Amino acid sequence: MIQLVPAALHQRQRWPAGNGSSSLLAQTETDGAGLPGWRATVDEIGRDGALPDAAGGERELLLLGGLGMHIEAEDGCALDGLQPPRGRCRLSAGTAPRLRLVEGAVRVFDLVWQPQAFDAQLLHRPLVGAMLFFGEPDVTWLLYLLAGQATTPEGPLQQGDAALLRADSGRCVISGGGELVLAKLSRRATG
Repeated sequence: MIQLVPAALHQRQRWPAGNGSSSLLAQTETDGAGLPGWRATVDEIGRDGALPDAAGGERELLLLGGLGMHIEAEDGCALDGLQPPRGRCRLSAGTAPRLRLVEGAVRVFDLVWQPQAFDAQLLHRPLVGAMLFFGEPDVTWLLYLLAGQATTPEGPLQQGDAALLRADSGRCVISGGGELVLAKLSRRATG
């Protein structure tokens, strides 16, 4: 199954600390505790402050725009930073970092997942021509079109749009030109 998620449908929410906002691209259904198994957002961060809680999940950040930021643990120790053009940082479960912007606002792709339920891989790839995806059991691909245009079997993607590809998609061809952020979420076997 392929599900298109146009940018106009992304749900935007201000952060509790007031230093940014998130536009929800997609998330799994919630578990028994009311927490999503994974979620992906594009964050607009306008000033220094706290990163919203990952609810015990692991997190990976990918810089989409701006001059970058520094990431610090609660005790003030530097964890990592995001540097242009596409810096990334992976944060362990339980980390509650603070952000310090280098200069001006930034845009960040923010992937959070519960490691006991999912394995996650975040990729940044050029789209030049066709890209082939094969459906795999218990695997969901999230595609976010950072730049350019693309065509899917369900219709076109414009800059800022997203699409979900699930195992029952079979073989799927995405074609076009631009830049993609890809998240591969694999459900862990239980029991």
